[in-house]
Amino acid sequence: MNINCSNNQVNQCTGCGICAIVCPNKCISIIKNNNGFFEASVDEFNCSNCGLCTKFCYKFFNDTFENFTPLSVYACWSRDEELLKACSSGGFATILARSYIEKGYNICGVLYDYKNEICKHKIAKQYEDLFEFIGSKYLQSYTFEAFSKFKPNEKYIVFGSPCQILGLRKYIKFKKIENNFILVDFYCHGVPSYNLWEKYIEYLRICGISKINNINFVSKRNGWHNRCILINSNSSTEYFKNYKSDLFGIFYGGMYCHNSPCFRCIFRKDLVCSDIRVSDFWGSRFKSNQKGVNLITINTPAGEKAFSLIQNMLEIKNSSISDLKNSKPWRFYKHPIRYNKVINDLKSDKKLLSIYKKHIKPFLFFTRNLHRFVRIIKRFFNL
Repeated sequence: MNINCSNNQVNQCTGCGICAIVCPNKCISIIKNNNGFFEASVDEFNCSNCGLCTKFCYKFFNDTFENFTPLSVYACWSRDEELLKACSSGGFATILARSYIEKGYNICGVLYDYKNEICKHKIAKQYEDLFEFIGSKYLQSYTFEAFSKFKPNEKYIVFGSPCQILGLRKYIKFKKIENNFILVDFYCHGVPSYNLWEKYIEYLRICGISKINNINFVSKRNGWHNRCILINSNSSTEYFKNYKSDLFGIFYGGMYCHNSPCFRCIFRKDLVCSDIRVSDFWGSRFKSNQKGVNLITINTPAGEKAFSLIQNMLEIKNSSISDLKNSKPWRFYKHPIRYNKVINDLKSDKKLLSIYKKHIKPFLFFTRNLHRFVRIIKRFFNL
């Protein structure tokens, strides 16, 4: 059910969960919808139509803003080789979290919940709890449980997607506790449907993974530029595959079943609500680096202060807006040609492999051969 508190709705729900936290009547819950995405659901019988939720919601976000210009841009990576090896990229987020938990901050990050097979935010109060946060998670995270536990007299670093950080930024301003928070987001490729993930788990059983015991969404075993997914089962069976040939990687990388708001996300390039934004530094500058490099934008004085306190643990190279644009060239994404058919079939009883063969494999075959043909023509005419 959609929130109908205003006629100014211009976007779609991203499931950030802030509306459920601020609702005075507690009539909003965050549920997984039929398409496999967390979204707000309203008990209209108990809703007083106060409109408070709309003040924090991306669906009703129509503020005017200028294109994002960071205070500083850096390339960086951990000086600790073991940490660098364990992290998905350059290790910046882990260093920041470890440094600040030692300073008395609580760290709110994302872990994979093996029991419920979802990603969710959790608040870590001890150093040992941070190990669950290491590595990127390529699924939408459930925020409500963690975000509703923030206390006004404690300090936090919160890691989240740009849309989650928008809602949280508005919330902590409303509560007048903004100075207690450092907010960190990332350049987001979007989130795939949990319907994909559930079918992928079924597919893994065929591959010998009866139950996921440990998962690394971004293994660098074959190098940072050759990203793989690594999954272990409780039977010691290992599944290890490059994203270009793995079914989940193909669906995710091609955005065949991403959440609809992800395609025209205004936070990808236009707007930032975080203190620090972190991502992989793609592009030609570090193309020979197989260990991992972070691209960091410092967006606020609070972000500058946080970054300055951990500089001695990082190798840092000055970068520019040009590097940023080259690494993250896309503003919006187009829906894939078979998007609606894939989304619908993921709700059916069809197996993931059959959906791939029906909707994606023929398209990939055509595009790959088209690219080969173009290369041949270019060589022939010396273009």
